[in-house]
Amino acid sequence: MKAPKTFLLMIGLAGPLAAHAAARADWLLDPSAFRAQVTRSADGREVVLDNGLVRRVIRLAPNAATVSFENLMTGESIIRAVRPEACVVLDGVRYDVGGLTGQPVQSFLKPAWIETLKAKHDAFQFAALKTGKTVARFPWKKRSEWLPKDSPWPPPGVSLTLEFYPPASAGSIKQPPEGLAVEVHYELYDGLPLVSKWIVVRNGTSQAVRLNSFVSEILAAVEFESYVDDNPRWELPGLYVETDYAFGGMGSKGGNRGVHWGPIRNTSRRLITTGTRPASWSAARRRGQTRRLPRAAASRAFVRSNLRTTPPSASARGWPSAACIGRSRRG
Repeated sequence: MKAPKTFLLMIGLAGPLAAHAAARADWLLDPSAFRAQVTRSADGREVVLDNGLVRRVIRLAPNAATVSFENLMTGESIIRAVRPEACVVLDGVRYDVGGLTGQPVQSFLKPAWIETLKAKHDAFQFAALKTGKTVARFPWKKRSEWLPKDSPWPPPGVSLTLEFYPPASAGSIKQPPEGLAVEVHYELYDGLPLVSKWIVVRNGTSQAVRLNSFVSEILAAVEFESYVDDNPRWELPGLYVETDYAFGGMGSKGGNRGVHWGPIRNTSRRLITTGTRPASWSAARRRGQTRRLPRAAASRAFVRSNLRTTPPSASARGWPSAACIGRSRRG
């Protein structure tokens, strides 16, 4: 598969006041003001995806991890704790992909704490990034009679790819073989509060490696409500998720078996909330299907998950998450 052309941006972050000013316009009526961009901080330690509707900030050192995810339409913070960018289970051993540890509490994240976070020694480590434009995932034959106007394909926007390699020393767990790599891909689109994400696992070793399962996205989300008594129905955070692996039923609610909501836990693995508040989200494939990656750099495994922040009217109600994992294949 021919690799797309990429380029690297090394400019400062977009100011929050400008983003909020643009977000006051109605993106459904006129999305032209909301152009996606990917920028790098002046010190090179952060990369930002921003289109005036949603912003995702990824700290790159000492390892890559999302440290801010904001709904710019409402001014809400989507996450309250740092998690790995993905997880993979290879030959029966679980490895985090990126991520930072050392957050004192999981209920909220202070900017000052980010400077003190450490990389996990046994996680896949961030090595490089690539930026570019969105790329068509499949050939789309347009039907003009169904379209109000000619729509561009692929949808215009920006892309970001983070490359991770095995740790130098995995400590007490099995050391992954040299030559493995995990890529985490993001796309952000013009005029839409929509983020697309998928992972690619590359096997460049001299032996076959089995991908038992993976988690393509983990978000420690801000809980939508705080309720101390037994709650008959928890309101979920204002996120709507779709993937191309949602075929576990006839409807989106029953068919999206790969998306899970659960309680946020602190570093001692104890619940920090009463009950089971659904504030931690993940898209994963855990059971039933494994993928054998032959010894070739071209062997790949994909997962895609589309994440959209809900508009204010829907966010006030708390749309449920409705997604499963993305498609997995060998190329």
